[in-house]
Amino acid sequence: MENNSLMKAFHLAFLYVDIYTFNKDWKFREEKVPYSMIRFIVEGNAKFIIDDNVYDVSKNDIIYIPESCNLQCMSTSNHFSFISVRFTASYSIHGLKIWSEIMDFDTQIKCEDKFIIDCFYSMIKEKNSNRSGTSFILRGYLEIIVGYLINISKEKGESRTCKIQYYNREIDSRVQAIVNDMINNPFREFSTEFYCRLSDISEASFRRLFKKHTGKSPNKFFMEIKMTVAARRILETDDRISEVCRHVGIEDANYFTKIFKKYFRVSPHIYRKISRG
Repeated sequence: MENNSLMKAFHLAFLYVDIYTFNKDWKFREEKVPYSMIRFIVEGNAKFIIDDNVYDVSKNDIIYIPESCNLQCMSTSNHFSFISVRFTASYSIHGLKIWSEIMDFDTQIKCEDKFIIDCFYSMIKEKNSNRSGTSFILRGYLEIIVGYLINISKEKGESRTCKIQYYNREIDSRVQAIVNDMINNPFREFSTEFYCRLSDISEASFRRLFKKHTGKSPNKFFMEIKMTVAARRILETDDRISEVCRHVGIEDANYFTKIFKKYFRVSPHIYRKISRG
């Protein structure tokens, strides 16, 4: 199949979008990313380390973070803000999964196109609406952005490699242990007492350190992991929704559906249907 035909068969599945703001102390511990991300830098400066390649990002940069890469981030300015779009991508043919090899665009691009910049902000606005067509509109914006990245990369013909730099991987081992446990055990119920024992710290220190290193509360961070795991399972398997619920440690299917709709704007059943086209 020729490349043009491959691109026509390519299917994007939007997962989530949000805007994040951090101070100079923000660090995102190194971990493997379970989905693809496109981040638009709204304000400030930071270092993004993607599979040991270091990218210095600043305002209006778009950075592509492929699925299954190792990612670490750290703010280098007093204020740092970005819009993050999460998605998966696949061919419907035989369930084949293809990622950056087909997308073929640069990891880092300085965006000077006002329309594309507006697309990111429009996604944030649309995410917070309650309109029935929201999921389709968000996927449409995502496809416009991806199309722009492919075209601009081919026009510039820039190298997709980056000089590997040494950097300090120091991260609070207690927070790292907690996050690792959350990622590896999405079926577990959230328990402040359990994580305090695991990390041997007080409840106050647990919440303060976790917020400092992840930018989120422990409960919200863990629920986001659960919903991301659930969304991928809905996309990639034919498991019943009740089985997906149990896989992420939620027994009440009605409660699961309510939380899922909060993140993805549609029910799990509709999400599976529209994402598979």
